[in-house]
This record gives sequence, C-alpha cells and structure tokens, in this order.
Amino acid sequence: MRSTAPYSTLQISLHWATVVALVVQVWTSPAIARTHHAVHLGNAVEAYDIVLHNIHAVVGGLAFLFAATRLLLRWRFPPTPSPSLSGWQERAALIVHYGLYAVLLALPLTGFVRMYFLSVAGPIHIGLTRALYVLLFIHIAAALWHGLVRRDDVISRMGLNFLRQKDRVL
Repeated sequence: MRSTAPYSTLQISLHWATVVALVVQVWTSPAIARTHHAVHLGNAVEAYDIVLHNIHAVVGGLAFLFAATRLLLRWRFPPTPSPSLSGWQERAALIVHYGLYAVLLALPLTGFVRMYFLSVAGPIHIGLTRALYVLLFIHIAAALWHGLVRRDDVISRMGLNFLRQKDRVL
C-alpha cells in the first residue's frame, strides 16, 4: 500500500542506501589512484589497495542499481509536488535530481569501461565525479535550507520528519 508521503519506503531506503554507497566510494577512491600509479612508479601494489579497489568497483555497481531502480520507481510513481516549493524551485529540484540520476548512472559505466576496456574513460569518470560533487552540494544545501531554515515538508519526504516541526528548537 502506498503511503501518503510522496515516496515509498523502498524509495526512501534506496535514497539512503545510495548515500551510504557514495560514502564508501569516497573512502575507497584514493586506492584507485594508488593501484593505477604504483606500476608506473615502479612500486608494488598493496594488497589493501586491491581490496579497496574491488570494493569501489562492487559498490559502484550497487550504486548504479540503486539509481536505476530509483529512476524507474520515480517514473512509475511520480512524487507529488511539494506545496512548499514555488514553480522555479520545483523546476530546479527536478534539474538537480535528474542530473544526479544521470551522473549516478554514468559514473559506474565509465568506471567499468576504464577498468576493463579503455583508459580514456578515466578522465571522463573524474569529470563526472566532480559534477556529482557539485550536484550533491546543491542537493544537500537545499535540503538543509528546507529542514533547518524553512522547516517545511520538503526534507520530511525522505524520512527526516523530526526536522519538519516549525516550532522545534535545535
């Protein structure tokens, strides 16, 4: 049964699973450079870096699945517009969200291509990572604005209901 919230429990769970996956990606990403550059520098690749490299690849695949599933669910069950958002805010939110989906789908693909086929995909992967950071900054800043300053319903849509109460003092 669909809740009255604009997102289902599955959609909210996939959102936060994606957040966890991105934290793992940031944590493991330095190992990628070390494993790729060690050979060129005449150094042995550390076993720990190989493990982190593999974790990065597997979790990247999971992030792709999470994003693809979320995009399909969003298409199948579009969220109701928030009454708190003006027209331009709704359009900006859509642009940022679809940008996030695009980057979250493209990053694992370029990482896979770089890992197994073409090293030229590496700079594209890095550029997409930078685009992801910009989009995440905008997304998180907007969420904090809605949750901590405006205290409207926007942030509660992803399960953070405790921030919604307008009279609550932090």
